Amino acid sequence: MSQENNEDKKNIDYFILYKNIVDRAQKEIDQVRSVYKWLATLLAIIISFGIFYNVKSASDFRRETREDIKELKGEVEKRVDKELGSEAIQELIQERVKFYIDKNANTSIANQIELNVKPKIDEAENKLKVIDRVLKEMLARSRITQLADRAIAESSRDAYDELEHISEENKEGTPLYFATDAEMAHVKVFWENMGKEKRNLPLKKSDGSFANASDFSTEELKKLLLEDKRWDVRKEAAKYLSDRREEESVKSLVESLEKEKDLEVIEASLNSFYKLTNKNLGILNYKGAIKYWKEHKEEILKILKK
Repeated sequence: MSQENNEDKKNIDYFILYKNIVDRAQKEIDQVRSVYKWLATLLAIIISFGIFYNVKSASDFRRETREDIKELKGEVEKRVDKELGSEAIQELIQERVKFYIDKNANTSIANQIELNVKPKIDEAENKLKVIDRVLKEMLARSRITQLADRAIAESSRDAYDELEHISEENKEGTPLYFATDAEMAHVKVFWENMGKEKRNLPLKKSDGSFANASDFSTEELKKLLLEDKRWDVRKEAAKYLSDRREEESVKSLVESLEKEKDLEVIEASLNSFYKLTNKNLGILNYKGAIKYWKEHKEEILKILKK
């Protein structure tokens, strides 16, 4: 066989081989396409089924959800009714309702009060002020009268001192000033002209024997005046000291004026003091007498020596 023929045969073999390869490749491609088509069809079926399932499930879900919501709503309503019925929630509701009522009503109420109520209150307050002033004056006058009664009935120095204090506190010309001075004058007139009944006179010595004024030493009279528990004994000792022109006598009388609580004894000591000092300062003016002694002590002692 010639070389040319060999070449032709070789080309034919190559062609056949190529064709076989192409045919096989084509067949493989067709198989792949078939698989793809099958897969596409399967995928479509799956998607369709899935859509159907989802649509069905969604419908069921909506229906079931509506039922669940309905049931849940019922439970919530029951719970709300239960909670709203509880005491704590009722108190809370009442509290909040009151808050908002108060908040909105305050202005309206305030206006009504300002317009209708306040004038009545102001009028009532003015009347109460008048009543209060009159009542205070009545109580003060009653207190003054009670003090004067005690100064007389009980011979109370404390009561008389309080009368003086009230007089000093009130201005001249005021009703209480006049009332106090009138009661003090009443007390003074009484003690100038009257006196309590004496029970322990005449005085007795320490051994129980009766004695005249001259039988007592100044020291004994001083002790009776300042220490004896019996008012009439202290009064009699004060009277006896008026005849003892001694420094100790005046000092004893001044001490009595400073400490004595019985007005009748004070008035007796005061009269003896006036007699020894030649100075009369008025009825029950024991404060004036004490002041006079402190300011004129040297002068008084000179008078006693004459």
